[in-house]
Amino acid sequence: MSPWIAAVALSGLLVACGGGATPVASPPATPASAAPSASDGDGAACATVGDGQESGATAAVVIGQFFQYDPDPTEVTIGTTVTWTNPDNLLHTVTAGTPAAPQAEVFDCEMDGVGDGEPTASVTFTAVGEYPYFCTRHGDAMTGTVVVTG
Repeated sequence: MSPWIAAVALSGLLVACGGGATPVASPPATPASAAPSASDGDGAACATVGDGQESGATAAVVIGQFFQYDPDPTEVTIGTTVTWTNPDNLLHTVTAGTPAAPQAEVFDCEMDGVGDGEPTASVTFTAVGEYPYFCTRHGDAMTGTVVVTG
C-alpha cells in the first residue's frame, strides 16, 4: 500500500474514532413497529425486528478489512436471519441506526473478537424496510444497511 493511501485511511479512522468530526447522517428508516428480543456474541439471536414469521432463510455478513461489513448493502427477503461474523481481534458491534441517530433499542449486538475465534451475532428481520446499522466503536467509518423486501 502506498504511503499516501495509508495516510488517507489513517486520517479517516482517526476522524471516525473521535478525532473531532461531527457525524452527519440521515435519520434511520427503521419501521416504528420494530420489536427486539435480545442476546448476542455467542451465536445466539441478538434480536427479531418486526412481528412477522421467520422464513428459515439466512444471510451472512463478514466484518472485513478496513472496518467494513461485507456485503453492503445486504439484501434479503422478509423473515431472513442475518448473521454477522467477526474474524477480527477487535470488538465490533452491529447497532441499529446511524452514528448520529443510534437505535440500540431495535438491535445492538456486540462481538468481541479478542481470543474468541470468530464470534457471531444474528438478527431476524420480519418486517419490510431498510435497516441502517453501524459499529458503535468505529462510527461513520463502519456502517451498513440491511434491505428487507416482501
